[in-house]
Amino acid sequence: MSKALVVIDMQPDFYPSDKVISNCRKQIKDAIKKSMDIIFVEYKSFGPTLTDLKEPIKKAKYGRVSTRTKTRMDGSLQVKNIVSKLRHKVDSLVCCGIFTDECVYSTVKGLNKRLPTARIEVVAKACASDCPSYHIKGLANMRKLPNVKIV
Repeated sequence: MSKALVVIDMQPDFYPSDKVISNCRKQIKDAIKKSMDIIFVEYKSFGPTLTDLKEPIKKAKYGRVSTRTKTRMDGSLQVKNIVSKLRHKVDSLVCCGIFTDECVYSTVKGLNKRLPTARIEVVAKACASDCPSYHIKGLANMRKLPNVKIV
């Protein structure tokens, strides 16, 4: 049994704040230390994940990394497809990313349905939306989902 980190839409065209970038980077460094799989989900046509977030992976020469493109807000199918192909069972997911109320929420909600036994943690400080009220709304909606914990 193991954990995987899911990084959602941390792409330059979405203008994540320096604080959110820093907090996502901390999650990535922590995942590397804990030998967790790291899954990047990217919205098609909005560029690759920020270089700042890929740097710790490159520096550590870390190989347990997957990147998948999505064409809608919910990236849960892409995450499920990666997790199902791993040689070990992932029973817990840690999620962070941009647009708490849209892409993060949709992906977490989808993961809750597609991987119903998985525990899902959403790192609030490593997520953001266009405005604070949307971020709060997204976190509140995710709190209502079974097996989801906001940390």
